[in-house]
Amino acid sequence: MDAQRSAAEDFVEGILAEVKRFGRAKHIAHPVVELELRDATRYRVDSLTVGPGADFVTVAVHPEHEMPTEIIVPLGVIVRIELFERDEPERGFGFSAG
Repeated sequence: MDAQRSAAEDFVEGILAEVKRFGRAKHIAHPVVELELRDATRYRVDSLTVGPGADFVTVAVHPEHEMPTEIIVPLGVIVRIELFERDEPERGFGFSAG
């Protein structure tokens, strides 16, 4: 990790790169991304951004499936991230890695 970069920046950058790689490998523009927290709560993710702060990420949760629509969590509570091909293409949702 670069001394000027936070753990959250490295984490988000790495996840975005992995989602892009997965999408290219599966020939899909918007893979489905699910995040699991330490308490076993699972969310379908629309986007992931850095902050607030160096050790937190903001997760935009897909509004059709979950409440709340955005959560802010410390990196240490994220235990698993799963990538899927879009399971319901007609609904038009999935993670956009940019």
